[in-house]
Amino acid sequence: MPHASLGFWNNLWSLLTEPVFKGFLPAAFRDFLNSTRRQNRSDDESIGAFVSRRLGRQVMENLVSPVIHGIYAGDVDELSSDMIFPALRFGEAKNDSLVLGMIDSFSIRKEEDAEMISRWSKTKLPISDALNRKLNECSTFTFRGGISQLATKLEEVLRGKDNVDLRFGRLATAMMPDGVDQKVEV
Repeated sequence: MPHASLGFWNNLWSLLTEPVFKGFLPAAFRDFLNSTRRQNRSDDESIGAFVSRRLGRQVMENLVSPVIHGIYAGDVDELSSDMIFPALRFGEAKNDSLVLGMIDSFSIRKEEDAEMISRWSKTKLPISDALNRKLNECSTFTFRGGISQLATKLEEVLRGKDNVDLRFGRLATAMMPDGVDQKVEV
């Protein structure tokens, strides 16, 4: 896989010869030149739709889908590009190009990144000096026990609620909150 430590020519060679990157460079070049595929910024779209629109379905299936599946264990056609790639979505809106948005995202400071995510989630994340120092010292951050901690803790909290009925292995087709007569279709 390309990495800055391998140098420009080795990275270029990987992009040109490795099957996983098939079609990536021509698609990136087309994206760089073509600014007609802009989407209304207020509309979220799946990762699959976002990457396919900018780089084509082949790049999405060969490169992005396996990476996203490995990290999030989710379907690229179901996961939100706004939540997973907020910097790229902002970069696309700002530059009208995914490639320029990617380049632009490299220059975003950790504080700006946290602020952007706060705006995206419509909440204000408090950033202490200690957290700010830690963010500047690392390239990746996650839960100590892995991302599964999030689901485990959520299940634990929900099991403690009297008004929650957990059902696994079943498809949710509707929700009906207490005190509401109207069913919400999923």
